[in-house]
Amino acid sequence: MPLKPISQNLCYVHLRGETTILSLLDKHALLQRKVTVIRPKLPWYTDTLKELKAKGRKLERRMLLTGLQEDQMTHRSTRDEYTRVLNDNKSKYYADSIEGSTGDIKKPFTNDFGALFIKKNELIQEDIDNIIVSQPEVDSCHLHSKLERFYRLTEDSVQRIDPILKNYRAVSNLPFVAKLRRKLLSTS
Repeated sequence: MPLKPISQNLCYVHLRGETTILSLLDKHALLQRKVTVIRPKLPWYTDTLKELKAKGRKLERRMLLTGLQEDQMTHRSTRDEYTRVLNDNKSKYYADSIEGSTGDIKKPFTNDFGALFIKKNELIQEDIDNIIVSQPEVDSCHLHSKLERFYRLTEDSVQRIDPILKNYRAVSNLPFVAKLRRKLLSTS
């Protein structure tokens, strides 16, 4: 059997190795997709808040791992501090925003309010544009049938379809149902 040139052997070995590795990856380490939602940066979210949140998460993991009372107290105090700083930053941001609007409280929020409705309208329009309308299915056997005879509708014919019980009151049966349930529970 004649030997192939080295370049062909290397190419074959490379392709064979690549397919083997890819098949192993597909079997043991499936490709996963994650959806990341990128939200706009909040004006009151600072680096201090980011650090406090990371510290709180770290302490929360430690607390769940150890279950010690001391770790719980440390986690709670960090969580409370984060909440306090967050609320202070929000209050300061909105106070500065209102103060800068020269006495008109509604002015800072009008643009945001208008932008919200514009965005909602655009999203609704996109949803409407993406709707695919299909043609209704028509049953071919009914296309050529004709209605030739009609019967007069009477009260008796309607009652045959939907009988109305004269003394039917669902609420009046509730005490009976309750007694029956008590009796069944007491016997079992």
